[in-house]
Amino acid sequence: MEADLPNTLRAPVLLQGSVRDEAGTPLSFVSVHLSEAGEPVAHGATDELGRYRLRVFGQGPFDLSASTEDLGTWHTDLDFSKPGDPTEIDLVLHPAISLQGRITSRDGAPLPGVIVQALTTDGRVVKSVQSDSRGDYRFRNLRPGDYRLRIHLEGRFAFAGERVVTDDATRAQRFQVDGEHTVTSGIAHLTPFRPGTWRTYDAFNGLTANAIADIGSAADGTLWMATEGSGVWSFDGQRFVNLTTDDGLADDEVNGVTAARDGVMWFATQGGASRYHDGEWTSLTAAHGLADDEVNSIYEDEDGVLWFATQGGVSRREGDGFVEDPTVTAALAGVPVTDITRDASGTLWLATNGRGLWRYANGEMTQINVRQGLADTRVWCILEADDGVMWFGTDNGISRYDRGHFATFFTNEDDVAHNQISDIHQSRDGGVVVCDTGRRRAALRWRTLREFCYR
Repeated sequence: MEADLPNTLRAPVLLQGSVRDEAGTPLSFVSVHLSEAGEPVAHGATDELGRYRLRVFGQGPFDLSASTEDLGTWHTDLDFSKPGDPTEIDLVLHPAISLQGRITSRDGAPLPGVIVQALTTDGRVVKSVQSDSRGDYRFRNLRPGDYRLRIHLEGRFAFAGERVVTDDATRAQRFQVDGEHTVTSGIAHLTPFRPGTWRTYDAFNGLTANAIADIGSAADGTLWMATEGSGVWSFDGQRFVNLTTDDGLADDEVNGVTAARDGVMWFATQGGASRYHDGEWTSLTAAHGLADDEVNSIYEDEDGVLWFATQGGVSRREGDGFVEDPTVTAALAGVPVTDITRDASGTLWLATNGRGLWRYANGEMTQINVRQGLADTRVWCILEADDGVMWFGTDNGISRYDRGHFATFFTNEDDVAHNQISDIHQSRDGGVVVCDTGRRRAALRWRTLREFCYR
């Protein structure tokens, strides 16, 4: 296919001039750029005398910019309608920190290495920078106009709003850059994680299992990991060691890890409860008195009594033998029990899969379900916070129980993607951290639900 060529080619425009600072000093080796509709069309640098020369094809409009370190300038909407004639444009560079701000965690600690992008109002990325060791970031010599700031978080974007960081791009604040003044966006307080470095342990480090169901810490600092199908793994900070049914574990499907006060490690498995101490294994099954071979979790109370939550009810072990509690057995025989905790008042809380919560106090079992305010009858985990408030992870969000009253978060009504809460812990600063089956994370404080990382 042949295309018709024009009879004559348009001669380029010779664009040239000097680049000086505000004191009138010529500046050498300054980058000079010409762009059209945001796309670069020519670039060069000044010589030893501070002069630049660019050959330009087309009529524009063009934008001409020059910058070096923290100095810069823009000439916008240039129209070169007379081809062939030299065009002289002298540039004076001014301080050009166009837009700046700071990224910190919510406790005020700086967050270095966070990527921040300046976006035009139509969403085009103009420039990307990273926060420094103090959490500060700076955009130099932006073209005059309106911008939004987009912040890269783990697995998502956030935007600088008027007072807070928001996930909603429509609520992002617009920052007007005029080329003469520095616009400060303020401090963006993020809540993903405290400053630090993530390290992933995998097969290259000796951990060949990637489905970790639970992690517990022994008195000597060794980490023990329960896995789905690969037994248990220990990690002393240097080396991973794998122990399976070949070594004496009851089953390689392990649901939970419990470090007892006497130094014994207990593992809840699909084939019984396994005890590990001084390199020796002992496994307990229904034949030894367990309510069921499938053990979901193991809890040790303040008296050293072990409680086993199984698919067929609850077993209680004191010393070297099981002791039946008729009241508990009568209420939960054959019921899948998922978690057990005793609170500071001595009340025993028992979570079940389908039968709600049970409270065991003063010799009586009391059932709590949706009618009393519980989010769902399928309850997976229990936490007593430092302030005495009870938290329950359910199949439909989180229930918070305080002085006889329930409040719920993260439910279907909140329009969240994943609301099956599988684990709850409390951090040192008092925040309650939860995990759901969609690998979503959230931090909860008094009457506040804040999501800080999700995928």
